[in-house]
Amino acid sequence: MESQRKCYIISPEESERIQILKIWFTIMVIFIHSYAEEVHFAGGDLVMQVPLWLDGIKYLISQIISRCAVPGYFFISAVLLYKKEFTWVENVKKKIKTLLIPYLIFNTVWIIFYFVAQHISVFRPYFAQEENIISNWGIVQYADAYLGFINGYPTLYPLWFIRDLIVLNLLAVVIKKLIDRFPKIILILLSIMVALNIQTHLFFLSQQALVFFCLGYYFVKYSIRFNDAYKIKAPYIVIVYLVGIILDFLTRDTVIHYLPHFVTIVAGLVFFYRFTTKITAEKPHNILMYIAKYSFPIYLFHEKNLSILRKLLVKLFPQTALWQTVLYFGLPVIIFCLCLLLSIVLDKYFHKIYLVLVGSRSR
Repeated sequence: MESQRKCYIISPEESERIQILKIWFTIMVIFIHSYAEEVHFAGGDLVMQVPLWLDGIKYLISQIISRCAVPGYFFISAVLLYKKEFTWVENVKKKIKTLLIPYLIFNTVWIIFYFVAQHISVFRPYFAQEENIISNWGIVQYADAYLGFINGYPTLYPLWFIRDLIVLNLLAVVIKKLIDRFPKIILILLSIMVALNIQTHLFFLSQQALVFFCLGYYFVKYSIRFNDAYKIKAPYIVIVYLVGIILDFLTRDTVIHYLPHFVTIVAGLVFFYRFTTKITAEKPHNILMYIAKYSFPIYLFHEKNLSILRKLLVKLFPQTALWQTVLYFGLPVIIFCLCLLLSIVLDKYFHKIYLVLVGSRSR
């Protein structure tokens, strides 16, 4: 392997592709959270009676194709961090603003929302599962609501990604030094973790977070370019990705599932980058880049709104196969558009508040 170059530069074209990738990743995350086998109400869980053909389609989209999104976020976050020199102190200061403050705000907002909803009779059936009555919480439950050390997730559970990213940034200097000192050994250990599906349980870190964040640094360390994906012939990428998807689907209930799943994730990242072609027409290009700057707030806003709207629609309409199909494909589109609109309105009319909510991100 080559030694690390002094400066890792992401070209404007690569940067634009990464921004567009974030749109697809955000849509994928919404589809992941649209995969619901049951809906939780105060009186008990409503188990969805999904036809096998629809369950197969939902699993294929939400649990296989879309699963490259969050690893992609970790990978890109690492590349963007390590591409320039930084000190531990300056990086932590920056991440307090960009990650920790939004993390605390959004978890707190939803804890307050649930507390209020549980004390309003018309809303109580939707938010008052016995184990989640906030007025009954003690110190342990509040700590778990923010850290997720018991259930694995904070109150706003998609924020486990931000929690893990905060931890990874705290460890970023250590990770860099370990990989610089033992590049082959660390890579072998990461490979063993993936092959045997060994979970870390280290500071709440998921295996997925640690592996793809480390791979992001390897990417920078050995000056691998995003556009190197174009050195691989398109048919090879498609074939590997399709084979990975098939094996991922066929092994989903087996002990060897995680290995083909990992291959599918990596192939999916290459596939979506390779075929996220640069849109040269001025208007479509500008529209995509405009939407891309709201990817992070859409990620923050989507899940609870998706959950609430799904509960209402499940209550209002009979769950026929046709309606479930419309709900599965339509709800993510509606939520994406609503969250995009909310982000734009906040950015335009409440800009200072918006900046605090999204960690002072300008894009």
